[in-house]
Amino acid sequence: MARITGGIGTGISGKLEQLVFVQRNGKTYVRMAPDYSKSSWTVKQKMHRERFRMVSAFCRQFRTTVIRPIWKMVPGPASGYAKFLKANMPAFGSGGELADYTRLHFADGILPLPFNIKANSVPGMRQLEISWTNDALMNPWQGSDKLMMVVYNGNSFTAPGDTGLTRKSQQGTVMLPEVAEGTSYVYLFFASADMLRFSPDVCFGV
Repeated sequence: MARITGGIGTGISGKLEQLVFVQRNGKTYVRMAPDYSKSSWTVKQKMHRERFRMVSAFCRQFRTTVIRPIWKMVPGPASGYAKFLKANMPAFGSGGELADYTRLHFADGILPLPFNIKANSVPGMRQLEISWTNDALMNPWQGSDKLMMVVYNGNSFTAPGDTGLTRKSQQGTVMLPEVAEGTSYVYLFFASADMLRFSPDVCFGV
């Protein structure tokens, strides 16, 4: 990489045909742009690109139901989409397949989760018994936080829905949608009464 000490190129940053100008510590540097082609990718690079493509396709389906109302509110400089994608990348295998449903996340934020949250399906019924223990030092206004739920029914994911339970309830029974044969998953989290703050979620197989 060459360094420009004055004259043409000073103050330029970016690519100009085959040259790349970079500003660093008040100085301008220039180098040749790398020449990439598909044949130059390694096997791991190709797998990473495919994995990223598959995760991106998965995330796009949640733009309006999850990313905009929830992940856009998560603190940090990245976009809600970028935060959601990064959080869910570990759930996908090296080939881009969804490998571990328990590592998916549909909510995150500044609200705390309660202690000892449990969820058990009622045998023979489409019901889920949920319980938890609140922190004795919990702020009183947090008692109105809503318990929200996303369900994977074996084929698709539901949009986040209000279970009708609040944080102060500490227990209750909710109805589940129709599920396909095999294990399904429920993702539980809390939302403030005004739906502007959220907690991380926790996953249960049912």
